[in-house]
Amino acid sequence: MSMNIALTGLKAATTDLSVISNNIANANTTGFKLSRAEFGDMVAGNSANSSGMGVQLEDISQQFKQGSVSSTGKTLDLAINGEGFFNIKQDGADLYTRAGIFDTDNDGYVVNSLSQNLQGYGVDATTNKLTAIVGDLRIDTADMKPTPTTTVDAGVNLDANATIPPVAAFDPANPDSFNSTTSLTIYDSLGNSHRFDLYFIKTATLTWDVQATRNGGEPITTATSAPTLYTPAAVAPSVLTNLQFDSKGLPIDSDPATAGTQPIKLSFTIPAADLMPAIPGTPNGADPLVMEVNFEKTTQFGGPFSANSLTQDGYAKGRLTGINVDKNGELSGRYNNGQSKLMGQVVLANFASVQGLQPVGDTNWAETAASGPALVGAPQTGTLGKLVPSALEASNVDLTEQLVNMISAQRNFQANTQVINTNGTLYQSILNIR
Repeated sequence: MSMNIALTGLKAATTDLSVISNNIANANTTGFKLSRAEFGDMVAGNSANSSGMGVQLEDISQQFKQGSVSSTGKTLDLAINGEGFFNIKQDGADLYTRAGIFDTDNDGYVVNSLSQNLQGYGVDATTNKLTAIVGDLRIDTADMKPTPTTTVDAGVNLDANATIPPVAAFDPANPDSFNSTTSLTIYDSLGNSHRFDLYFIKTATLTWDVQATRNGGEPITTATSAPTLYTPAAVAPSVLTNLQFDSKGLPIDSDPATAGTQPIKLSFTIPAADLMPAIPGTPNGADPLVMEVNFEKTTQFGGPFSANSLTQDGYAKGRLTGINVDKNGELSGRYNNGQSKLMGQVVLANFASVQGLQPVGDTNWAETAASGPALVGAPQTGTLGKLVPSALEASNVDLTEQLVNMISAQRNFQANTQVINTNGTLYQSILNIR
């Protein structure tokens, strides 16, 4: 009996050493989770005096404690701080991993070194908002389409102490016909840039006219809206436009139908014929540029003229220059026109019992009935952890601990070997009795 008991001890020590050696071998494997051999005793019967029959393997349990997270500087290196797994797909099958080493393939899909696709929420092409549909994440490498300017926000301060210009007839070439000017770049429907100039002319204590030109003083030849657009002598000027301020220097928003006043959001139209030609004298084919200029942030305070904020919502064609991933897993592209575009969101998955996951190699796990179905969501929702971009999670193997365990397993093996040797000596003694 003791010989058989010692054999179970040898088998247990061998299994323990196998588990420990696997842990040590994967000490530098990204996202690896160590395992632990768990044993239980065997008895011959159910009575209190039953003799022991040795040891048996109860389970090899996986230890999903957090590994250390270190920065790599590579955008698509991703780590999870907390619970959850990356959802990857291979040949239509879902797999789960903590190894976040990803890159893009030649079609722009986000994949790991085994060409397994990282899963995430897609983006609606019309609204550019995230959908609830999980699929293969993909980086769109196509150029960003241009968008024409539709809104300009002009936050300037007009000097309350300024005097009415001595020259009544506005002329952009004559600084005595206006008080202040500023300009910004706007974009037409083809993504071509144009300079849009605003001129401010004081006409009364709390009243200013606004004039507009293009490209540093060139006329805008037609006017279809309220603002005063600079026109050549052959074309009649448009309706006079006033910006009015109260005694605190803030703009007065009023009904445009009211005589002597205008709203603080003014519409400007630059006809197609006036847009910067590709060939001198030839329009570039863009649509007329219709913009609303918002003067809500314009003030009339004592002090020199200043352009505090001058923004517009148009942009030229953009070429992809890089990608970003934030802690919520949102993946976006950076373009050389200064814009960014949302391209998806990395999802994480968790399980009711992570111990029930089946290891399938390559630091991947598969769902089983024991683990329960995957609970998929965005990082930092529910029990899911935080995503750490440009970082990787190291193995959670503590080499010192494993070496100590290895020595212990080795001694167990040797002790059980000694039991077998002792049994052999006893048997030999018995055989030598005459």
